Amino acid sequence: ETLLAIEQAEIMQWSEEFNVAAEFQGVLVNLRERERRQQLQELDTKMKNLGLTPKGLSEQEQALYLKLATQRGAG
Repeated sequence: ETLLAIEQAEIMQWSEEFNVAAEFQGVLVNLRERERRQQLQELDTKMKNLGLTPKGLSEQEQALYLKLATQRGAG
């Protein structure tokens, strides 16, 4: 309830030019990038701890690793 009241007070201060859709999209992009980095870090840690290369991962993990690694820097 307190958080909602704080956010409501902040929203009331937004100007008419504030682009809610763009702000929301920016938040989503940041959350997706954070998740991508976390998943990639988990796979990197697994490989390091087990002395593996990407080929030592399961097929599913290899596919995910490749997908995550190729998205690096793409947002």
